[in-house]
Amino acid sequence: MPTPLNSQPQETWRLALKFISQCPVCNAKYEESQAQLSGKKDHANLVHIACVKCGSYFVAMVMEVGSGISSVGTVTDLNSDDIKRIMDLPEVTLDEVLDAHEFIKNGDIDKFIN
Repeated sequence: MPTPLNSQPQETWRLALKFISQCPVCNAKYEESQAQLSGKKDHANLVHIACVKCGSYFVAMVMEVGSGISSVGTVTDLNSDDIKRIMDLPEVTLDEVLDAHEFIKNGDIDKFIN
């Protein structure tokens, strides 16, 4: 269930940090300064958080949903520079996904990677 936004003029992704408050790896408390906005489109924000205690990274998609916010995230090995680099790449096409599936299915993974 989305969490109601408060009336203060604060960016949605910063509000979500109240709920993404600790590292899922070591349970250390995140500080707002550890979070970076890596991308934004319409009502969705991609947030990258680095844990200073254990060095793990967490990426979350924070979305405005009606009058609230919702988020989903995962632990990753991508640092903030990796995220920015990936965000600049073109979108993967359906044909590329189908080609990848065929390469894997046929055991030709080396051809796919090269």
